[in-house]
Amino acid sequence: MTGMESLMTYLRNCWYVACMADELSDGPLARTILDEKLVMFRGEDGTAGVLADMCPHRFVRLSGGKVVGNAIECPYHGLRFDGSGTCVYQPFESGEPAPHNRARSWPVVERGGYVWIWAGDAELADPDLIPSSLDVLDDPEQKTVYGYLRVEGNYQLVTDNLLDLSHVDFLHPDARLPEGYASYENKVEQKGNRVFNWLWKPNSTPNYIQAALRDSTEEKADVFSHMEWNAPALMMLRTGLQDVGEPEGSDLNLPSAHLMTPETETSTHYFWTVSRDRKKDDTALDDLYQTALTHIFSTQDGPMIEQAQQAMGDETDLFAMHPVILSTDSAAIRARRILQKLIRDEARGSAPASPAIAAA
Repeated sequence: MTGMESLMTYLRNCWYVACMADELSDGPLARTILDEKLVMFRGEDGTAGVLADMCPHRFVRLSGGKVVGNAIECPYHGLRFDGSGTCVYQPFESGEPAPHNRARSWPVVERGGYVWIWAGDAELADPDLIPSSLDVLDDPEQKTVYGYLRVEGNYQLVTDNLLDLSHVDFLHPDARLPEGYASYENKVEQKGNRVFNWLWKPNSTPNYIQAALRDSTEEKADVFSHMEWNAPALMMLRTGLQDVGEPEGSDLNLPSAHLMTPETETSTHYFWTVSRDRKKDDTALDDLYQTALTHIFSTQDGPMIEQAQQAMGDETDLFAMHPVILSTDSAAIRARRILQKLIRDEARGSAPASPAIAAA
């Protein structure tokens, strides 16, 4: 693949999660993102930096070095680079900074317990382009559990999986929707560059997690599951319930973020969260979420995605495989088409699109 083809594979002028903020507590972290080897570190002032994992002197991995002050030190000759990529110390030049000696850097912002990087034109990096639906991750009234999984599949296959809940009855028998998926009301909407998949069922039976958390003792409830997708692969799921006939979410509202960052064209960093506004000191509940979601995805969803990728080989365009399209694929197909258009527009030089801007 040529460099230009690689650039056109991904949406560049947007924010991607690079790591969880607490992953930078023990020195440099190496991670491949968008087919590029990066090193992440946190200086003594608490500021995160993300650089190419390659010293510009002799091209060794900076991640093999250590953090000194607010810079990362190359393990080969001791050159130090700050978060902007500037060489701030050269041991063989009287320790003088060398601004001309630079490592490639990425714009960084910390939000919602994550370190985000901007993968395109640095002058266009605007933190306000991170979807506002993720603001719940900074809400002090919420207790949030964080998780991470690496998936051997293209990031859009992970998106497809999360936007289509019809597989739950078959793939997740222990977490199946009460009365089955087919009994739920469903609506898919596109608003600008966002896709919404709404699922709800009046007078239903809550699942065991909902029942354990809800305030009401009623046997039945109106339950809902609403997913919002933002390009390139940032998703917020809200599940919950209320007593029959009451306002949505008035009894229980559980926000859950699902954030996919491409590692390569055929592998993905999958970051997830689950938040709650009750039983915030219940560590057993934290463990339940962590164990249950990790088990479900790693043993059920993950293998399906990986099988699909293996069948596709190096192909990452689902439409090129001429798949059978079901009615339940509507949200995923809309998301793929929006993303395709945004990548094409970016290749033509268009500015990054706000979620509010319509994708034709």
